[in-house]
Amino acid sequence: MTTSDDPGQGERAAERRAEARQPSEDYHSAEFRIDPSGYLFQTRIWNVSSRGMCLLLREDSRVIGKLAVGKELEVNYYPTDASRPPETRQTRIVHITREAEGKFKDHVLVGLHIMDEPEPPPPSS
Repeated sequence: MTTSDDPGQGERAAERRAEARQPSEDYHSAEFRIDPSGYLFQTRIWNVSSRGMCLLLREDSRVIGKLAVGKELEVNYYPTDASRPPETRQTRIVHITREAEGKFKDHVLVGLHIMDEPEPPPPSS
């Protein structure tokens, strides 16, 4: 069962998650700051669909209260391939879903949408 801060959000979130999820082939974790002088938060990327990806955060994490649907963040994504450098991407929060029971009990899924294309790597010399 899912719950949300937005009435009716539960049905929309369920529809979004109806799509098959798969592990990210590109990124394994992400880090971001809520504000420029704030703490740096790092978490694993839990699942990915063609519409975006989710971060899995503990419900008691201090960052949860600072996140909101529609908020845009500059996120550093760490590639699965450790030989590649992290990518900084402009990202929007598209849903925040609290899990009341099941595998993710006491956790929050934060749905993300990457808004920009990655910067091409610098030319090698």
